[in-house]
Formats: sequence, structure tokens, C-alpha cells
Amino acid sequence: MTTYKLATLLTVLVLLSILTTPRVVMGENTSKLQQLINEAKPYDVLEIPPGTYYGPIVVDKPLTLVGRDYPTIDGQEVSDVVVIEANDVVLDGFRIINSNIWYGSEAAGVKIRGNNSKLINNIFEDTLFGIYIEGAYNTTVANNTILGMPQKHINDRGHGIYLWYAFGSLIINNTIREAKDGIYNEHSYYTKIIQNKITKSRYGIHLMYSANYEILNNTVVGNLVGMALMYSQNLTVKFNMVGENKGMAVSEGIFLRESGNVTLEYNMIYGHYLGLDITYSPYPPETTYLTVKNNTVAFNYVGVSLDVDSRGEFYGNNFVENLEQVMLIGRGDTIAYWRGNFWSDYRGIEGQPYKAEDPLEDLMDNYPYLRIMMYSPAYMMLEVMKKAIPMGARVKAVDEQPRTEISFMPTPSAEGDVSWLIAAAALTISPASLIIVALRGGFYGGNRGRKRI
Repeated sequence: MTTYKLATLLTVLVLLSILTTPRVVMGENTSKLQQLINEAKPYDVLEIPPGTYYGPIVVDKPLTLVGRDYPTIDGQEVSDVVVIEANDVVLDGFRIINSNIWYGSEAAGVKIRGNNSKLINNIFEDTLFGIYIEGAYNTTVANNTILGMPQKHINDRGHGIYLWYAFGSLIINNTIREAKDGIYNEHSYYTKIIQNKITKSRYGIHLMYSANYEILNNTVVGNLVGMALMYSQNLTVKFNMVGENKGMAVSEGIFLRESGNVTLEYNMIYGHYLGLDITYSPYPPETTYLTVKNNTVAFNYVGVSLDVDSRGEFYGNNFVENLEQVMLIGRGDTIAYWRGNFWSDYRGIEGQPYKAEDPLEDLMDNYPYLRIMMYSPAYMMLEVMKKAIPMGARVKAVDEQPRTEISFMPTPSAEGDVSWLIAAAALTISPASLIIVALRGGFYGGNRGRKRI
């Protein structure tokens, strides 16, 4: 290669490097963040110093905005605080506050319409919806803290993270508190929800008409319902901690309705009225499956509520000290398949089948308010009588090969706190707690017909 050709090649390489390297622009400590965005060139990196910057803000070109020491973007309750209209936008390290608070506005801390956006390390406060992904592809939402509006009624708040017609989203390691639903998904596809912590909301994770989801390693504790997975397909739900989700009239760990090709595996589900609530699943029944394996369902009033139209396969699970292991809804026999599960109330000799059958449970399933009489002298007398007098109890589940030892017990919480175990055990066996919950409406017969929004 001649010296001339070598010099020409080096010149081209230097020019390409200059053209493809993002320009780093230091923002001034000014409230005019929109002006800095307008003056930036595509793919610039804007480093924003501490201070308060006033919105609403629109990002209409590919940019990376990096906050130093969490500068505040204040939407002044006008509309959305930040709207991302362009592709390839990164928003990293900001405090985002004060969207419009009227529910009909659907205002958000950040509304995303561009593809390949990344929202990382941000704090959201006093925003109706925290993050709203609207028709976008390949969005990453990571390491954010979203604090809802506790001053508003739970149904008047917005969702922490709202996915509407979104594709290929990654929602990972976010903390969400006091939202309507922690992560709400509607008509969204190919999404991963991983290692999020959701508390004090209505539904922790809520799916409607969505498909191809992986929901992994989340902690969903202290909401009204842990997960509501409805009218959705191709769901993998594994290694989640779902506990103590309960309110005045509803308390469910995982609610599954009319969904197909679902795998629930290695989840810890504890401290609810209904641990697993399964309705018309898998759906459609002719072509899809429901697999429930290696989960621990413990210290719920009902371990599994299952209607006669559902036909899942249950194997390798631990059903531990649920007052009623299985509730069967509707007329007819179950078509679910049970094998190799651990049942804490199994009293047979190893090798004999386990049968979930109890005439008193049948009576209370039909007349829920009779549950306030549990552990009363009359109830204990009936317990003795049923052992002496055959009563023709309904068989709700048969496990031909039950295990006699627990096979898998995940850590109760990320912090390793076991106080929930003691509290759940006390509440499970306490007659007083049964009376309180029944009178509150926590024991509703059949569990059907409730409106879900």
C-alpha cells in the first residue's frame, strides 16, 4: 500500500469516528431544558446538572439525557411531564414530578411513543401514570422508583407502568408503590417482567389480551391481588414471591382467567384467601395447556380455587397448611390432573392416593358465611361425626402418588424475613380471623361475577 493510500484511509477512519461518536454537551443550570433539547444535534449526549427544570418536555430526536445528582423535571400539573416522540432516546437519572392529576387526561411522568427507548435510574413522584408505553417497540425500563398517589382512591390513580400495544419491552428491577396497578399490560406482546418489587397497589401485575410474556423473580406483596393474568396466551411465570395480597373484599395470589399455554413454576404464594384462582383455563381448551409445577402454596384460606371447566396439570407442588387445599367451583367433577404433590394434611400410608374431600368444606363452599363457625364447639362436633358417619363428600382432587416431604421451599422474601410465616400460621388457625374476614366479605361464595377493570 502506497503512502498516499494509507493517508487517505486514515483520514476516512478519522472522519467516520468523528461522525459516529456522540457529542457530549454540558447543559447549563437553567430551567430551559426544552431549549437545550431543541438546540442539540441527533445522538448528542446531554449531561444535565442538578436543579429544577420545568416541563412539559418533548424529545423529538435521538438523544441521551443524563442527569447528575437527580435533577428535577417538574411538569407543573399541565399534562405529561416528558413525551418521547423519537426513536433511540435514553433518559437516565432524573426526578420526574407533577403530571396532570385528572384521570381522564392519562397523563404520565414519561410517555413513550418512539422505539428503542431506555428509561433507567429515574424517580417518579406525583405522576398520574408513572411510565406509559404507547405503541412502541423494544423499550427498556430499568432501575426506576415509581411512587404513586396515595392521597387518591386506588381506582383513581394511574398505573405505575402502563403498556398499551407495546412490543418487545423489558421491565426490570423497578420499585413501584401505591399505584392503581403496578404493571398493567393491554394488547402487548413479547415482554419480559423481571425482578420488580410491587406493593400497596390494586393488582401487582395485570395482563389483558396480551401474549408471549416472561414474568420472573418479581416480589408482589401487600396489594389487593398479586397477579391477574386474563385473556392472554403463552405465559411463563416463574420464581415469583406473591404474598399477603388482600383487601376488604378480594384477596388473591394469582388469578388466571381464559388464558392458555401457561406455565406457573417455582412460585411462592402465601397468605391469601385464594392462593391460585383458576377460571376457564387453559383457553381454548382444545389447543392450549396449563402447567402448575414445583410451586409452594402455603397459609392461604384456599390453596387452589378451580372451576370444573379448567383442566390444568398440577405436579411437584407443595400445598402447605391451607385451610382448604382445593375448592372446586361448579357442578360436575374436576378434569385437572394431580400427581406427586406434597399435601400437609395427607394422613395416608405412603403409596396410597391423596383425596381432597371433606363434607364440611362442601357445606361451607355452598354457604360461605358458615365459615365464621369454624373451630366452634359445633364445628368440632361435626368434625368428629364425619369420621364416624359416611357423608358422601365431593372428591375435588385425587393425587395418585402424593409426596410425603416438601421438595422445594423458596426464600420467603428478598430480605430473608420469616415473620410472615409466623403471622400467616397464626391467622390461618385463628377463629377470630375467620369471623373478621367473613364479615368483611373476604369469603365470597363461588368467587365469580366480580367486575375487573
